[in-house]
Amino acid sequence: MTLISNDTDKVPLKKAVENVGERYLGTDINAGLRGGFDQLVADDLSDNNKFAILLTDGEHNQGAYNPQSHLQFRDKGWPVYTIGLGAGVDMSLLGQIASETGGQCVNQCQPLTDPTLLQSLYFDIINKISRGKITHASTFTMQQGETRQIPVSVPANQASATFLTTWPGSEVKMSLVSPSGQQITPISLPKESVIFASDLDGDYDIYTLNLDGANLRSLTNNTVADTTPAWSPDGTKILFTQAQGTKDQLFQMDADGSNLQQILVSDFNDRAPIWSPNDTRIAFTRLGDINSTGELRSDIYVMNSDGTSVSRLTMSTEKTGQSLDAARLPTWSADGRYILFTWYRQGRDQVWMMESDGSNQQPILADSYSNYGAAMSPDGHQIVFTSTRNGAPELYLMGKDISGIRRLTNTVGFNDAPQWSSDGYRIVFTTTRAGRSQLFWMKPDGTQQYSLTAPENNSYWVSWQPGIGADADVYYAQGTTYVLYTVPTPETGQWVINLYGESLDVAGEIVEIRVSTQSLINDVFLPIVRSSAGSATTLNDTDTKISYSSYWGHSRNRGLGNHQDDVHYTATNSMFFEYTFTGTGVAIISEFDPNYGSADVYIDGAQVATVSAVGSKRNDPQRVLFSTTSLSPGVHTIKVVKRSGAYLVLDAITVFRP
Repeated sequence: MTLISNDTDKVPLKKAVENVGERYLGTDINAGLRGGFDQLVADDLSDNNKFAILLTDGEHNQGAYNPQSHLQFRDKGWPVYTIGLGAGVDMSLLGQIASETGGQCVNQCQPLTDPTLLQSLYFDIINKISRGKITHASTFTMQQGETRQIPVSVPANQASATFLTTWPGSEVKMSLVSPSGQQITPISLPKESVIFASDLDGDYDIYTLNLDGANLRSLTNNTVADTTPAWSPDGTKILFTQAQGTKDQLFQMDADGSNLQQILVSDFNDRAPIWSPNDTRIAFTRLGDINSTGELRSDIYVMNSDGTSVSRLTMSTEKTGQSLDAARLPTWSADGRYILFTWYRQGRDQVWMMESDGSNQQPILADSYSNYGAAMSPDGHQIVFTSTRNGAPELYLMGKDISGIRRLTNTVGFNDAPQWSSDGYRIVFTTTRAGRSQLFWMKPDGTQQYSLTAPENNSYWVSWQPGIGADADVYYAQGTTYVLYTVPTPETGQWVINLYGESLDVAGEIVEIRVSTQSLINDVFLPIVRSSAGSATTLNDTDTKISYSSYWGHSRNRGLGNHQDDVHYTATNSMFFEYTFTGTGVAIISEFDPNYGSADVYIDGAQVATVSAVGSKRNDPQRVLFSTTSLSPGVHTIKVVKRSGAYLVLDAITVFRP
């Protein structure tokens, strides 16, 4: 059972949706409602805009149900909408929860037997609450190579328009064209990710990592330093710096690490490239240029995205000693009109801003402290930056007009290099709070700080996967692909949905399109559910079929909330456990902790992932370390090998069967 609630921070919401049936080993409706209530309390929305959706696929079986779990929603005036999935659900309890909170037990309070209908139920709930409406619904069959253009009208004064397309699991290419002709293309990656540089293999290479800590992959693998990666606005390419002899040079590759090429050859040190929002220009830092008096300096340059038409925007004339630091670290505003940058002047770093052509250069934060590494929020209203105004480098937030400076971090070591997510709801940054440089992300108010990488290696220079002009999410469930676009404040008029049947079944495949608009009176996020059908069996860590290597211990009677109150653990790298099972999926239930590290996961002898058990809380129990439900039916063996950190913990293993 997982509770899905209205939260402007989409990461925990998406994780809740994706982990249906995985987080709780059993059905604990008390725990789900308590967790959802706490999430709504922490949400910044007005209480009038809050509600919850309770989805459960089983009867409550974790102790006695406490009615106060849902009555606290009633006391706040927050309705709970309930959905039962499958035959084993206590629908009378779901009806009671909905009725006593002012919500609704959907599907006429009958259990839902077809998970693919969840998307329709969510549209119905969201439209009812947000006073939005379905503006288009169509279902048709597409053939291999077929092209379709679907016109859709969006009314005036809408807070958002949601475009949802579903089809069986093969390939349909989709794009949107706004009334003014702007094209929006989907992200190819199914989960949000970041790219960063790390010395994981000894020298710095470029890596990619999902926000849930899964799918760590190296994109470069060589003996030179690769640093300062940056996504292209459409998410298909990556710029970065590569050491070439004694010089740093600018390179480009595809998002999967292929098609590596040097885009600018120069006699200087060129670093920290970053694309303009419209993908036509690149700003970067050039170090080692010589001014008219023979002094070394650093300046901001721009060029076309193909490496042509290089021009200098700043003209550093002040000698900066041996640091070679003057103007550096450019970032673009979301509209491409401005460039923020750091300028070392008068003995300290200052935050400056200029027009994208280099004109109108002016300091926006030049006080008695060092201020650097500024980045503007996607809506253009806020700037996050690093400052020493309270001693060590920490992250701060201020308005674009330099109003309301507020501290976001307060830890040992330094916190710097902040970058915004494309939706403006999160900030990813670098910290040395645990010793070495590692990546963290947080909400813009400084809350919910979570680690992305372990502190055993240095990780730096992070860039968030772009949003491509809209929040575009791709989900896979039950052999069906869901593509969801949420376009904020959409243009009024006729949009066009372009579809191309790139790789379809010879008999054709059914495609469904639904478009929903939400009026400006509410701010509501529409989740799309991914739910796995079939049965699940959970084994405790003491099961005799689990094989442990040497140097494993067993801890009993822990009182921390672990499955059956015990765990197996090892503190020795390269130690492992193995388990052979029959099914289509498996989940490893572990424990997270700030001092824990990473592990390699193998299935049937092939490495499939490197996962992290680093968490924000001590001894955080029953956390999913790894999960997959896409294996072919049959016998499989999973092996998990400790790679780093204080401990690797096994709490339980869940096996999924069709």
